[in-house]
Amino acid sequence: MRKSITYLPKQNQEELKLLANELCKWLPQTVMIILYGSYVQVEYTGCHRQDEPDIVNLPISDYDILVVTSGISNKDAERRLEKLQSRFVSAERQEVHIPVQFVSDDVNTVNQHLKDGCFFYTQLKKEGIMLYNNGKYKLHRRKKLRYNEIRQRAQTHFDDKLDKADRFLKGVYFYLNDQDFNMASFLLHQVFESCYCSVLAVFTLRNNKQHNLLRLYKAIRHYSPELAAVFSFNDTEEKRLFHLVRTAYIQSRYNPHFEVSKEDIEALILKASLFIDVTKRVCKKRIKEYEEME
Repeated sequence: MRKSITYLPKQNQEELKLLANELCKWLPQTVMIILYGSYVQVEYTGCHRQDEPDIVNLPISDYDILVVTSGISNKDAERRLEKLQSRFVSAERQEVHIPVQFVSDDVNTVNQHLKDGCFFYTQLKKEGIMLYNNGKYKLHRRKKLRYNEIRQRAQTHFDDKLDKADRFLKGVYFYLNDQDFNMASFLLHQVFESCYCSVLAVFTLRNNKQHNLLRLYKAIRHYSPELAAVFSFNDTEEKRLFHLVRTAYIQSRYNPHFEVSKEDIEALILKASLFIDVTKRVCKKRIKEYEEME
């Protein structure tokens, strides 16, 4: 595992150092902080100048950070990290200009995954950059990857989650015909969630349990520009539709004043159908790559 981030622009280096310092203060049980994802692979999209209109629509890559802890439950750690994440995206505070995505795991869990040859953690050990290490723990030696097992697990995740997405979409049509637009919006959320989680599972072999579509979008967008482009966040109407389906997970069930129109459902059905098609194409391509690595 590497330790240097000197290849990054100075601003990114300073922001990552600030993040590491704040993480240790905010979560004293932190034993390691590891950078992974696009900023490690040098495939990130940074902030663009206003005089670059041809690329202004490209999404800015997040800092993907694994926070390894000891002596705290993962649920409590994630709760604290969520508050810290909210602080860094606050409009009033501009210490960090890049969105941050935290993932937390107990050090024993990380080492067990390394022993088992889990794809995400094995790649993390190989390519990640250690931003902080308190020196009290060591990561287990990474196991050699067996790509036939990886392909089989990715295929299993893909089959399960895309089958759910297809079934949820059938339910959307049922409730649309029944004019229960709130229930249709909830199932549309489930369609998108299943697709997002399918992509994450195929590319990382992690079975994600996240329901927040915005976070899922940020987690998968660098795997395929085609996936990221299904919703255009520079278009006011598409932004509204994404917000609607994102909030439907809670609002459609618990808010008696939540309203969705037939036109909204029909527009989101088109998006959902497209997203399922793109997800299938992207995931099948990745599974084929695993097969070629065997």
